[in-house]
Amino acid sequence: MKRRFTPLQIVLHISAWIPLILLVFDFLAGRLSVNPIQDMEQRTGRAAITLLVLSLACTPLNTVFGWREALTRRRALGLYAFMYATIHMLVFVGLDYGLSWPLIRDAILEKRYILVGALSFLLLLPMAITSFKYWMKRLGRNWTRLHRLIYLVAPLVVLHYAWAKKGDLFHLRGDILRPLVYGLIVILLLLLRLPTVRRALRIGRRLLQFLVRKVISIFKRSRRFDGLNDGMRRCLLAFISTERHERQVKTAGNSDIGRVRTAQTELRSKFGGFTQERIINPH
Repeated sequence: MKRRFTPLQIVLHISAWIPLILLVFDFLAGRLSVNPIQDMEQRTGRAAITLLVLSLACTPLNTVFGWREALTRRRALGLYAFMYATIHMLVFVGLDYGLSWPLIRDAILEKRYILVGALSFLLLLPMAITSFKYWMKRLGRNWTRLHRLIYLVAPLVVLHYAWAKKGDLFHLRGDILRPLVYGLIVILLLLLRLPTVRRALRIGRRLLQFLVRKVISIFKRSRRFDGLNDGMRRCLLAFISTERHERQVKTAGNSDIGRVRTAQTELRSKFGGFTQERIINPH
């Protein structure tokens, strides 16, 4: 059976390679800045922190919007972030300091942003190595504990970025706009992972789904529901069926047929035979 890629997968993989392709193209075309090594460090660093923040956003996206596919793309985003972090480190060690370990040691001890960056990379390394299914089975619960280091790594990476810029993030002076934006996003994503906040979001989402059900029932009684376009009806039905479908999938077994039949039965009971087949093929 051929493996099918979702649109999100295609966009993710293409977008993740674009910064590296553009960097290589600009290097070969001589279009880097007057300080090409610094340019390479900055561009690979920005790509790494962007992908790391996106991987951190996957769980909140599922919590807030019920977007389950985001969870399946979290590992790919994390590995791409580690790839750019590795390139960033190799440029620093190999090109900037010429593999001179005494100079590298002195730089780490003297410059705080390099110390924080090196620590962040060392913490990312075991997470990248153990991100595969083999290590998930091998480590068991310790795998989850290990990968919670991301909650420490993300703020450290933002701090590394802020201290590397010519400015003062804590006093809001200088070139701090990008580090400030990344920092606020990371804080928001970490707050959304707190158990109290997650419970509140789930309650809010269920309340919104309840309201949508009521609106649909009113539309059905007034015979306006069939007047909606197919895309609107599909979105409404998918939205209100998210929570209960997640619970029923756990009891439907591993069979794909069981999952499909569970979802179809639920939609029939809610909307009187108005199934997904009818949404897609209304005639």
